[in-house]
Amino acid sequence: MFYDAYASDQDPVMPETTKYETKLLSFYGRMSYNYRGRYYFTGTFRGDASSVFAKNNKWALFPSAGLGWNLHKEDFMEAIDWISNTKLRGSYGLSGNQAIAPYQSLSSLGTKNFSFVDGRDLGVFPAYPGNEDLTWETTRQMDVGIDLGFLKNRYNLTFDYYKKTTDGLLLNMPVLAQSGFSNILSNFGDIVNEGYEVEVSVRAIKKRDLRWNIDMNWSTNEAKIINLNNVEFIDYSTNVSSGSGNSIWPTHRLEEGGKIGNFFGFESDGLLTQEDIDNGYPTLGAAVDVGEMKFVDRNGDGEISLEDGTVLGNAYPDHIFGINNSITYKRFTLSFLIRGAVGQEVMNMLRFKTSLGAGLRGVSSTDYYHNRWTPENPDGVYPRFTGNPTGISDWLIEDGSYIRLQNVTLNYRIPQDISWVRNAEIYLTGFNLYTWTNYSGYDPEVSSYGQNLLRGGVDRGSYPRTTTFTLGVKIGL
Repeated sequence: MFYDAYASDQDPVMPETTKYETKLLSFYGRMSYNYRGRYYFTGTFRGDASSVFAKNNKWALFPSAGLGWNLHKEDFMEAIDWISNTKLRGSYGLSGNQAIAPYQSLSSLGTKNFSFVDGRDLGVFPAYPGNEDLTWETTRQMDVGIDLGFLKNRYNLTFDYYKKTTDGLLLNMPVLAQSGFSNILSNFGDIVNEGYEVEVSVRAIKKRDLRWNIDMNWSTNEAKIINLNNVEFIDYSTNVSSGSGNSIWPTHRLEEGGKIGNFFGFESDGLLTQEDIDNGYPTLGAAVDVGEMKFVDRNGDGEISLEDGTVLGNAYPDHIFGINNSITYKRFTLSFLIRGAVGQEVMNMLRFKTSLGAGLRGVSSTDYYHNRWTPENPDGVYPRFTGNPTGISDWLIEDGSYIRLQNVTLNYRIPQDISWVRNAEIYLTGFNLYTWTNYSGYDPEVSSYGQNLLRGGVDRGSYPRTTTFTLGVKIGL
């Protein structure tokens, strides 16, 4: 059976084409010096010009230098025979970022179809304001570290401290609606990333038929905003869908002294009672009822508004770690990787849709259905069904810490005596096997906004990670 969709012919679409061109011009120089294996120096100097920036701001220079001192080569280290390697390192340098769409420094026009009595015409309108000051985002980074080896490098330790300051962040800044535009790409604000990294490797067992190697790493990073160009804060919002409509609420806030990835919203204080309503407790909106969510009036002005919002948590972990083991017994090798993160939170927007009274398309969790507030269940822990809950609150914030058995591989070297076959192996690998976490959603390592670091940690029901198994044979000739 066939259907002819004649209605689609009534609204023809004007064909469009788009063509972009970008150019990058660079020069680069490098010098390195090594004195008797003890002292090392490396210096680089590069300059780049990018067509994506404004006319008078295309060029930027990025020098860097690094020093190394191999203490193990010094005479005073000869008496310490249990230390097999000691090296101090330090570096400082600049790098640039030009990863933006072209032509954003220029004012541009857009096209729009206009309908008239006798047909349709194509018109143009100011689409983007342009920025004549647009230039490179520059990062200044300092690293210091030490490499240590013990007992003929059976045990190895690497420690690093780094501090990265990024000036002139390339961000879309909101502008006044009176301008006719919503935002403009600008070099706006400065941030600093600071943290530590530790790596440890151990050859725990080294025998003829049995070997066991362990590699561990741990790192921490804190990203703080140090300048917002006299702007008090910047909010990043999301469209919150509920049973009876949509509303826009901030989920993240950038402010000086705050961290990248801070969640923003209301602090909850249980559910409204009849006594609260009788005493005039401030509520979010005029139409309220017993059993709806109760928010804290932080500024004490007798109203609940965005002025009462606060930091609810952060999307990025305080600590990241990993442990990789490789155990070989004769022809068998078992390797497995465990990694995890501690200290981050997740904004579970799926919980908003299923457990806070939204009832999106009639769907709610079993937990919410049995434990929501009703006249028959006044002690319910979840708010009553309203069809349109409002406000982002700490009800949505969950601990996102986790430990994950990332992968396990069992490998067997097949004995063979064929002269033209160098080696043959059969292996079985399992990936994403198990995750230990208190997070109630599918996966604590999630962000529904992809690689957008300013809106991290939001889970809008992202598809869960899959567990996979691979059986294979590898032959070397």
